[in-house]
Amino acid sequence: MVSDLLSVICRIHLHVVSSGPTPHFLSSSIPTLHDTPYSYAVVMGRGGLANHHAGNNSFRILTASMKPEYARLPKEEKTDVSRRLLDMVHARGGKFLAKDSVSGLFYEVENKTARRKCSQALREENKEERAARKSRKVSEAQSEEDEDEEDEEEDGEGTI
Repeated sequence: MVSDLLSVICRIHLHVVSSGPTPHFLSSSIPTLHDTPYSYAVVMGRGGLANHHAGNNSFRILTASMKPEYARLPKEEKTDVSRRLLDMVHARGGKFLAKDSVSGLFYEVENKTARRKCSQALREENKEERAARKSRKVSEAQSEEDEDEEDEEEDGEGTI
């Protein structure tokens, strides 16, 4: 019953949005819904759509350019960087969209949720960063083993 009502409201709102500007009495109470995410949108979630969507690809490029700054800042200043990333997406005409599980339509998430997505993206490693970190770990472990072997050889030389 509730899902049927939501579906009707979504169809009405989608018709109103596609017919022209949203009336002011609808814009504050019902979010703008999209049947497909547009190219500048960042799709929330995981999987094929989020991984391959044009807006998410642009978002990853923006994120990568800001990661070095984010990494060297103290925790209390990192929120400002994630807000700036959010503002950059909005300045390009982008929005952060999530898919409604009942209607299958996309809606814009709150700024707080979008900023958290930005923060998470700035913290995450991409494939190249993960491979480099693992390679450094292996190199460090090998160096430690080599040092231990050298120490054992030095300790054993003077004993008869």
